Amino acid sequence: MRISVALCTYNGGKYIAEQLSSILNQNYVIDEIQIGDDGSTDDTIDIINDFKKRHENIFLTLNQRRVGITDNFENTIKRCRGDYICLSDQDDIWHPDKLKIIIPVLQQNPKFQACFTNASFIDENGINIEGSLWESFGVLKEKEHLLDPERLFEHLLRFGNIATGATMVFKAEAIKDIMPFTKRYNFEFHDFIIARKLAMNRSIIPINKKLMDYRLHEGQHAGVFNRKYWGDFFFRKKAILSGRIKDVAYQKALYHAWYYYKSSVNEFRLKENSSNYLVRKCYVESKKEWDEIKKQSWSQYDCFNDGYLIKEYTSNRKRSLCYFVCYTETTPANSDLKYINELKKHFDQIVILTNYEYMEKYTDCEFEIFDNKGYDFGFLYQAINGKDLTGYHTISFVNNSNILLNNKNLNEFFEWFHQQDSKFCGLTDSSEMVNELDESYHIQSHFLIFKDEAIILLQRFFTIINFEKFFAMDDKKQLKHAIIIECEIGLTQFMIRNKIKPTSWFKSVEFSKEYNIPLETINLHIMFWKELIEKGYPLIKKKIVAKDLNNIIN
Repeated sequence: MRISVALCTYNGGKYIAEQLSSILNQNYVIDEIQIGDDGSTDDTIDIINDFKKRHENIFLTLNQRRVGITDNFENTIKRCRGDYICLSDQDDIWHPDKLKIIIPVLQQNPKFQACFTNASFIDENGINIEGSLWESFGVLKEKEHLLDPERLFEHLLRFGNIATGATMVFKAEAIKDIMPFTKRYNFEFHDFIIARKLAMNRSIIPINKKLMDYRLHEGQHAGVFNRKYWGDFFFRKKAILSGRIKDVAYQKALYHAWYYYKSSVNEFRLKENSSNYLVRKCYVESKKEWDEIKKQSWSQYDCFNDGYLIKEYTSNRKRSLCYFVCYTETTPANSDLKYINELKKHFDQIVILTNYEYMEKYTDCEFEIFDNKGYDFGFLYQAINGKDLTGYHTISFVNNSNILLNNKNLNEFFEWFHQQDSKFCGLTDSSEMVNELDESYHIQSHFLIFKDEAIILLQRFFTIINFEKFFAMDDKKQLKHAIIIECEIGLTQFMIRNKIKPTSWFKSVEFSKEYNIPLETINLHIMFWKELIEKGYPLIKKKIVAKDLNNIIN
């Protein structure tokens, strides 16, 4: 594996030595640092030549004439021969572990061709400044960020660039997709072009780590918005992305986004009849991508497309789905309907799995009627057996054994969930012993979320354990015991064996340490429901509900 750095300079003598030192001090070996200087008149060249005498991996090219930032980076990238190419400005400082964190992410995710990261701030003297790059863009507040790889292209269209070139690393194979740098507007620098072209195919990933110091000073080309607006930017962007802003400004933003994108489409259309297969393929894919974004963004809202009114598009994009198990002998409880309404805020689609044939009288959600067999996992098995789930990036499995507390919501949980790398998450876990099993750790099944490859494994799990055998078991006590062992515990252990590391919002091991109680004896919902509520847990088990709890539940 070879690593290249493409570093562009112009009168950077004040800071270039510090930047080169930080690059050379990485935990990874840097095979080459290709520097393109765009006509410096200060001591930049002398400093670089001094480094060259001591480091044979530094190469300097002097432009014969001023070409500007974008062309300078394009030419410098062309000279790179590494498998991974890192972009660098002249005045920042890399953290020592920058590549140690970035390279494994790209190695382990074949579909991603590039990444960009967050950054800390320093002033012209190298003194730390409070805040971060992503906070200044209004895409990060505390632990919540808005940069979903699935919607990154849409984000770029609506709000402009948030992928800073100095934080970018990409695979050499991405060069064919991003070059040449075709600039249509003066505000399009190299990083915007790279992000736009890769995000079109969802092949660039944001990494929420501050892996470099981004220097703020008068001579830099890219400024930072006034700090007092950061929070406002965040909440406005979040509202727009969630579709809550539907006023004229929202429609106008969509309208201009469409015209901006049309420029991309027209760019490909000019070459549509050429013999270049990749160009024609890119045109077809990019237009299809926009059609999907347009349907996603404008669903249920009146917007203008080329002066004509469009309404209620449906979406073909990958979506999130929640299966809610609502077994009931009578009409659904109000607490169940409240829970379902809360879940609607976090999933594109809710499907209620029930035995109650008149469910449509009580909710506008989709529902499927199933026999009550095999307990909750039986409902889930019947729902997904034989189904094509490739249209979903997230699938959740929730049952109605819990009640949503008064004045509580799931926002905090989902803020946590979106920060997780794990493909298999839940609200709580357990390590309780069942018949002295060695492998008893599992995510509790009342709230499970599967992402990407974990969805495939979920379907495979039901096939491997031959779930239909449970339908033939008449002894309810024996059936329940088998479901706990083979499904609730078995599913988590199956994920672990297939290299999916599960994680839960609240962890039994933390309660075990805090209260000095053996881990295998802990059931969080039974033993620590009061403590869970105090720590922000939004649910409570129905079996715990009593009259003296009326002040916290419906």
